[in-house]
Amino acid sequence: TVFTALYGLSDTTFFDAPTFTKENLIGEGYFKGFPVDPRAIVTGVTVPGFFSLSMRNRKLGPQIGRQYHADLAHTMGRHNFKFGGEIILQPWSNAQITDLLIFSNRPTADLNNLGTTGSALASFMMGVMDSSQLVDSSFTLQSQIWGFYAQDSWKITDRLTINYGVRFDYSRAPVFSTSFPSTWNFESGKYIVGAKQFPACAQSAPPCLPDPNNPYNNQYVVFTGSSQLRSNQTLPGPRLGLAYRLGDRTVLRGSYGIFYDLMAGVNQQAQNGNANWPVTSGGQLNFNATTVQTTADAPFGGATFPAPATPATINSNMYSPNFKSPYSQQWN
Repeated sequence: TVFTALYGLSDTTFFDAPTFTKENLIGEGYFKGFPVDPRAIVTGVTVPGFFSLSMRNRKLGPQIGRQYHADLAHTMGRHNFKFGGEIILQPWSNAQITDLLIFSNRPTADLNNLGTTGSALASFMMGVMDSSQLVDSSFTLQSQIWGFYAQDSWKITDRLTINYGVRFDYSRAPVFSTSFPSTWNFESGKYIVGAKQFPACAQSAPPCLPDPNNPYNNQYVVFTGSSQLRSNQTLPGPRLGLAYRLGDRTVLRGSYGIFYDLMAGVNQQAQNGNANWPVTSGGQLNFNATTVQTTADAPFGGATFPAPATPATINSNMYSPNFKSPYSQQWN
């Protein structure tokens, strides 16, 4: 009789902040109107034909894998019995907020000659952007994989051995501890949100609904009340094999089995876990198309963008008192 126990741990964290400085430009007030948030140190700026600064500032991870595995083998006569199981726990965290300002030729062009006048760089220097965007897509979840098996290697004769057994894989759908998932259900034609129905925005900070009694929401949106959008799955995997010794140097072998690659699926689920709607996000398109409506000092048309209730480190006052942007100076 042999008992084996194994434990494994993996831990990875990926930072993606393609910036040209270590300074926190948003925190220092260079991008007025965007929230002061530890997850974002600079705003993405796109000036077509001149330069583009990535809007992506994110921390992926820690993605931790904890694996517990045990086997028990026992030989009795012509039988070699084996039993075992494993549990894999995989937490996943994504800390991400994206800010973006896009400039184009139009705000500085002659409206009667849009194709040949205007400059995206001039629009940038004057702070008259074409569009702005802010998206908070942070989330934390955990996936689990459980597996159990039992098998027997039965040496029926000195020449013939049969191996038979079964394995059960149990895949537990991701459970979110922060945020929630949301996606379309193409079978029902409805949009499903892995959370309880949110209150009215007049009563709560985002995520919230401007009108919880909107007829469209009632007809086409389903709030599941749980972050598990899919049901847990138990997957049976039968195994059957044989080995027959034809001679001293020749063995005939055959086998059949069903196997499941759950690990790849769990990792993919983690990458696509962020909520799509409703989230703490917003944007404005087609600014300054015919007249100057607002500048980059007020990237959402002068409206105070609602700050998320969590995490607590987010500054609820989204307008930094230490504003140093050159936009207002150029415009004035």
